[in-house]
Amino acid sequence: MAPGKRRSYSPSKLAEAVAAVKSGMSIRDAESEFGIPKSTIRDNAAGDHSNANIGQPPELNAVEESMLKEFVKLLADWGFPFTSADLCHFVKAYLDKKGSVSRRFTDNLPTHRWVTTFLGRHKDLSLRKTNAIKRSRGAVSREEVYAFFDNFAKAAEDVPPENMFNYDETCFRDDIRLSKCLSRKGVKYVETVMNTSKQTISVMFCGSAAGKMMPPMVVYKAKHMYDAWKRYGPMDAEYGSSESGWFNSPTFEKWFFDVALPILRKLDGKKLLLGDNLASHLSPSVIKACKNHNIQFVCLPANSTDKLQPLDVGVFGPLKAHWTSVLKEYKKKNPKVAGIDKSDFPALLKKVLDLAKPGNNLAAAFEKCGIFPISKDKGVQRIPHRRMEVDSELTKELLTSTLGEKLEEMRGFGKTPVRKSRGKKVPAGKSHTEEEEEAEEETEDEELDVDSLLEEDDEDETPRSGLQKKARQIVSSDEEEEEEEELPELDQAGAEAGAGPSSGNTALYPVGSWVVAVYKAESLAEWYVAQVEGEEPEEEEEGYTLLNYMERCGFNQFRWGKKKDVLKTRDRDILLKIDPPIPVSSRYMGLPKHLVDKVYHHFRVQWLFICWNLYFFSIFSFQKQVLKVIARIGIFGLI
Repeated sequence: MAPGKRRSYSPSKLAEAVAAVKSGMSIRDAESEFGIPKSTIRDNAAGDHSNANIGQPPELNAVEESMLKEFVKLLADWGFPFTSADLCHFVKAYLDKKGSVSRRFTDNLPTHRWVTTFLGRHKDLSLRKTNAIKRSRGAVSREEVYAFFDNFAKAAEDVPPENMFNYDETCFRDDIRLSKCLSRKGVKYVETVMNTSKQTISVMFCGSAAGKMMPPMVVYKAKHMYDAWKRYGPMDAEYGSSESGWFNSPTFEKWFFDVALPILRKLDGKKLLLGDNLASHLSPSVIKACKNHNIQFVCLPANSTDKLQPLDVGVFGPLKAHWTSVLKEYKKKNPKVAGIDKSDFPALLKKVLDLAKPGNNLAAAFEKCGIFPISKDKGVQRIPHRRMEVDSELTKELLTSTLGEKLEEMRGFGKTPVRKSRGKKVPAGKSHTEEEEEAEEETEDEELDVDSLLEEDDEDETPRSGLQKKARQIVSSDEEEEEEEELPELDQAGAEAGAGPSSGNTALYPVGSWVVAVYKAESLAEWYVAQVEGEEPEEEEEGYTLLNYMERCGFNQFRWGKKKDVLKTRDRDILLKIDPPIPVSSRYMGLPKHLVDKVYHHFRVQWLFICWNLYFFSIFSFQKQVLKVIARIGIFGLI
């Protein structure tokens, strides 16, 4: 054997060499035959290395390393894993507190080489990349997940896998995760010339526990749709747009009624639709349609989709990996394109789906989440216990109750996050259609004698109970339907002045009443719902009313903005006095259909008077022909 070289040999080969020496073979002949140093054969034959570890003993003994390993595991389970540097500094703090001085560690601080050997001694630990999650997601407890599965088991009873669907939206970003490339050694920054942007396109996916995928729906960030954005995409895919680029109530309803419902109603028996609990998904029309077609509409617990949603767990990861490769190829073919051309996106999406084949992973994802077959244990396996259950004496010494309470505080347990109201509260895992039926049964059980309640209410000016208030509302709504207000008659003088109510008549608009008014009088077509503000207008500003305007979020959807939008409005710009708007969803309010028709009829009458006046005035005007065209367009467009 040449000096300075070490030979590699297996333990079994060494055992054969030792057995041969013990049976009479010389050590030199065993070295030549088995290729093992004679000193090694001699020592093992004499029993000098039978129960000894080769090399220097570790700085921490077996008990200390066992405690440290359990501590590292616990921190990782709670969402605060150690990095290599964290582990080194923790060991230094432990050695300093213990009062020992290491001969191998400078100032008791281990090196990264020690971390490597530590991981080599404990094969159940490894260095992994982490995924950052919000603190609200980390606060999901096992109790919440257990409660979800208790409700979900009832909703999913007798639902076959081909009738159980999970829906979720994801975004495709114009962002390429660049891989490692060859470069000159020593260069600090390696750059790749490629145009990128912050563009995102949302896509809704839905698939069953049997592995069948529904056609996707794409939502672009745009106000209008063009046919070029719908070509060459996946088969039967739907397309829409929104100002934010995300799914809102109208786009979600379009997906449900145009994509999901036509497929679900063809299935026999009970169906189940599982998704997140976003307010835009809880539409009254969607819940009603689910009830009519025997579809259980079930929501997951808040902030738990990364653990319990099959599409998140097993489908979107491989899908995004294929999207990266397809996008990189697209960028190379179109180097001058800054973002993703919307007319090219359908073809790119089709290519990604052909490569990823998301249906192949869907059944396994349902099983991993414990959704089908239903398994509570699989659902909570990624969520740590709120209280540590320590069995061994070693970990009891290190993992004290103080540490457990600190981890709970960092994780967020015991703190109720402040969330905006999402309307009616339905427990996670419980079907919204069942909740509607229970609410109807409660209403039927509490049918009241309205007349008797009103008689009691008339004796006292203030209603004595909430039931009397409810009866008063029922009667008042019936009276309003019977005695529907007639449309205000507009004479020519009133039309020329704007056809609004008489100015200065503050008795028409008491504080707190609701009106429909023209915002800033910019255009007769820009009408909004507003409420009369508490402050009274000054005397010298007679003919004005202080209004607090709501934001418009659709054709007939309004909501309060983040800040008050208070404006002094001319009384002639107030079109109608109305009853309080009715809620059309958990976040938005709207007007009844007969009021909306009344408002638009009001506008048509005003526009006709204005356009006719403009037409007759054009006879004596210098710009006669131009004004005639404008007037005719206005008249025939409204008619």
